[in-house]
Amino acid sequence: LEYAAMSPSTEFRPDRDVPWLYGLITLLLFSLAACAMSNRPDPSESGDVPQLKLAEKVNTVEAGDIAPKETNKAPAVEEKTVTVALTGDIKLSEAMISDAHAQAAEGKEYSFLRMYTGAYRTLNGADLAIGMYSALGQPYGTEAEYEPPTEHIDALSALGFDVLDISGMGSDYALLNERGIKGISSSENTDAVRTVEVGQMKLSFVACGYEDTLAQCYSSDDFLKLIEDSDGECDSLVVFVHWDKDMGTDQKREAVMPLIEAGADVVVGDGETVEAVERVSSDSKEAVVCYSLGNLLSDANEAVNLVSGILTLTYPEDGAALPDEVAVVPTFVHYSVHEDGTRGDYSVYRVEDYTAELAHSHSCEVDPDGLTGYVRSVFASGLLPDALK
Repeated sequence: LEYAAMSPSTEFRPDRDVPWLYGLITLLLFSLAACAMSNRPDPSESGDVPQLKLAEKVNTVEAGDIAPKETNKAPAVEEKTVTVALTGDIKLSEAMISDAHAQAAEGKEYSFLRMYTGAYRTLNGADLAIGMYSALGQPYGTEAEYEPPTEHIDALSALGFDVLDISGMGSDYALLNERGIKGISSSENTDAVRTVEVGQMKLSFVACGYEDTLAQCYSSDDFLKLIEDSDGECDSLVVFVHWDKDMGTDQKREAVMPLIEAGADVVVGDGETVEAVERVSSDSKEAVVCYSLGNLLSDANEAVNLVSGILTLTYPEDGAALPDEVAVVPTFVHYSVHEDGTRGDYSVYRVEDYTAELAHSHSCEVDPDGLTGYVRSVFASGLLPDALK
């Protein structure tokens, strides 16, 4: 009736005007609903986030950003360590020097660094690298009246050596000192003890051997007194021993006991072949003992004398007498024979990287599987790289 009153001149027709009236009412109801929705609080402000919104957020961030936060947990602190790498004898031969000269004549750099390819990663990556330097492979008790090639000392420096036991090379080791390498020796008028600090860790190294009384050196009262005096000046004391060449492993096991009792924490011996690495306990303390690390570099005729081990010791940076971790990286010296009968192409390889092709070109009869088996028979599985276990 109101509609008719508003349009007195228009006749009301239900078939035409009722649907239009319903549409107007529906529009008014939607408008009221929209106003009500606009007055609701923002869910993100109230903290009541719908599940759909959370899923959309997950897809736009990195997984680490949505990990639960532990507000009461102290931040993780990475434990710092000190890694020490120790090698067997480095026996630079005349043939190796001649080979370096021959390669230089072919246009290559006159360098000895290429000979240590397989040892570089372990030695250069350690905080301290220590080795036994036996010059030109002089026999026990023989004085080495010579100065090694400057380029070879450069190579040892580039490898990362910090300390070298140079017993048997006499008292002249100026070349080492000039390149930042500390020499230790039991020879007269040389330093038998060297102490090195890394972070908060202090390590001392003591050498014994290549004297007239070689067989008695490591059991002499003077040497044991030297160990006792050095033990109180460091966190860990490493003793190098040049054994009597006729001693067997069992005899060496007996000989290390007085050294450990005197204060040695680590004992490293020399020898022509590798021998076991063990944790040994005396009446009063424990020590890590390697009876022989073999020859890191050698011109030997027998394959067994070309096998060596790089011993790695990992200590906590704040200092400890014994390492937390002990491991061995076995190495092998490769060389070939030229048509004129001379040897060349000297290079140290990791045993795990020594291939059948290389073994076939070696002048010694070498079986890669036999080489791996030999290493496993000497060193405990837990000490070896994963590839050799």
